[in-house]
Amino acid sequence: RGDLVAFKFNKEDKNFDKGLNFIKIAAGVPGDEIKFSPNEMLVNRVESKIAGMTHAINFLQLNPKEYERQITLNENEFFMVGETIYSYDSRFWGPINEEDILGKAYAIF
Repeated sequence: RGDLVAFKFNKEDKNFDKGLNFIKIAAGVPGDEIKFSPNEMLVNRVESKIAGMTHAINFLQLNPKEYERQITLNENEFFMVGETIYSYDSRFWGPINEEDILGKAYAIF
């Protein structure tokens, strides 16, 4: 949890092609309880410092009420998020499977 992770995006999605490589932060690991709404995200009842998703919801013209959820990650599931206000991540398309993880990623400046 907390690491940058590279993974294959293996979701059916209208915004991105299946099979693209993504890099996001692993915010949740198997067994974690994730609760989120457009304005906040809790991991195991602790507030996350990840930006809200209101900007992305408005940009994509989505219904905010559809993005209030609580899930518990199953074995081999990871919840991936981005740090920016426009991040398109697991809050929109759900957890990824461990088999899609390529490895740890590093930010180089």
